[in-house]
Amino acid sequence: ICVLVLGALYMKGLSEKKKIEVMTTKEDLQFLTSFGEIDLLAEAVYVYDIKNDTALFAKNENTPLPLASLTKVVTALVALETVPEKAIVPITAQALNEEGDTGLRIGERWRVSDLTRFMLVNSSNDAAEAIALAVSKIISPEATTIDPFIVLMNQKSADLRLTSATFSNATGLDAPDLLSTGGTASAKDITVLLVALLKQFPDVFTATSINKISVRSLDGFLHTAKNTNMNANSTQLLYASKTGFTDLAGGNLSIVFQAGPGRPVAITVLGSTENGRFTDVAALLAATMRYITAQ
Repeated sequence: ICVLVLGALYMKGLSEKKKIEVMTTKEDLQFLTSFGEIDLLAEAVYVYDIKNDTALFAKNENTPLPLASLTKVVTALVALETVPEKAIVPITAQALNEEGDTGLRIGERWRVSDLTRFMLVNSSNDAAEAIALAVSKIISPEATTIDPFIVLMNQKSADLRLTSATFSNATGLDAPDLLSTGGTASAKDITVLLVALLKQFPDVFTATSINKISVRSLDGFLHTAKNTNMNANSTQLLYASKTGFTDLAGGNLSIVFQAGPGRPVAITVLGSTENGRFTDVAALLAATMRYITAQ
């Protein structure tokens, strides 16, 4: 009797184990079919289903890495949260000292929302510096540097409990000696900031979903900003995007796209190459669509 009972229990255990293995295989099959064979250059990746608040795919997602111009996501978020969207930003000689020339003029005046849109599309360092200087002056009239703004950027990180995110400038540029970077965060944390900007200020951020925009300053000068995301027009259902590239950071890219009706998904890659960031995101987008379609 004992032998029969033990034998029955053993066979039941094998049966249950087999059921669990079959269930696990079914659950994993969609994931493996969609994401299992992707060859990525990026050091860190985070694919986030915004609607369902869940990660679809992740690789080193909590590792802090240099952000390069993804830092401008935080610059935009802090500026728009701190001052009215119609607040005036003057273009100063100090702002134009930043690396790169995107056609801004000394003495020109902008609404902060328009200049933020311009900055996000073509990753203008001049615009980022001008915004940081103007907001610093508004909140601290005696300020002659962007230090008050940098305090707000790091405070925003603390408020959202993003332990990996730290910022030392508004542009994300590396220090001239290449010993430090303007902003650092994990792929997961910068995705949180990206989604926060998109939810709070969609009219500003969705400008980054098209190839180029034209914006007129308050002085009547028309400026065209070409998107630094070279795949903006070819990415299906793109909702927003931001690029970043420096020597220390390598190639970074964050996007939000519509994976289905009411199904926005964010993809962030950090530490790729200048061109690899685009192929990495394209591969992850295709894998995400396969995964969601199979559900």
